[in-house]
Amino acid sequence: MLGGELFCSLTEAQVVIGGWVDDYNQSRPQRSLVKLTPNEFYERWLTEHGSAARLRWQDVPETISPRLT
Repeated sequence: MLGGELFCSLTEAQVVIGGWVDDYNQSRPQRSLVKLTPNEFYERWLTEHGSAARLRWQDVPETISPRLT
């Protein structure tokens, strides 16, 4: 059970929890990012540093962005 959610299978739990993690990490303001969402912070950073500084997520080293499988 997760916050009142009862899962009938492991697959259902993975889908529901995966959606919650995505929402929590991308849609909610983060204190460490000055109360901006990660996307808002990224857009503001690009505006301040120019589009030449654009960073693609898949180019980030594994030690910084561990891949979830």
